[in-house]
Amino acid sequence: ASGGDRERYRAVEFFQIPDHKQLVIDGDYLRLVQGYRSAGINSFYLADLDAIERKPCQRSPIEQIVHAIGPMSRVWIDLGIATDRLELDGRWLDDLFHENPNVSVVIATESASGPVILDHVVARFGRTRLAVSFDYKSSRWCNAETSEREWIAACRTRRIETLIGLDLAAVGSDSIQTTAALCRRIRSRLPDVCYITGGGIRSAKDIQCLMDEGADELLVASLFAS
Repeated sequence: ASGGDRERYRAVEFFQIPDHKQLVIDGDYLRLVQGYRSAGINSFYLADLDAIERKPCQRSPIEQIVHAIGPMSRVWIDLGIATDRLELDGRWLDDLFHENPNVSVVIATESASGPVILDHVVARFGRTRLAVSFDYKSSRWCNAETSEREWIAACRTRRIETLIGLDLAAVGSDSIQTTAALCRRIRSRLPDVCYITGGGIRSAKDIQCLMDEGADELLVASLFAS
């Protein structure tokens, strides 16, 4: 992924843990899971870009990935959920969540038509298996139909426990400056959530900086994958 420009996204070719042998991925998502597991990663964020762009959900690859990750690791899944996605894939999602208690759903503000979708998802899957993703690009809110203020209020009133903050322009970059600024912004408004963020992380120093800014967990990809 690079800068939120999905037309330029490309398959992962290699996975590299510092001071370890390079693993050839060549676009094989199950081999990529193997790479992350070998690095000691036990929490995964999975975004189905087809589903996010209103195309059919990639059910079989998602099931394979969840199986490969295993029941002892947590999996966050972003399917671009809106009301129509729940109607199209609701039964499949019900089965996936019932069979895999380690799987949780991400509601992305980029895709959702409004905060009311939270009520449907909480009723269906529960509050503890839900994260809300606040989505920006170059510090601009990524949804013309709703506002950041609406979502902040909705997260407060619905007692949302986990929030992901992403500025797509920082994804795949070499700087955490935008990610750190977003962290400060969201932490000042929603201080009590578990906050997950990423974008531009390349070193232990970057990690420490974001943790100091209030991040609880970090999304890291480009540090390992190329």
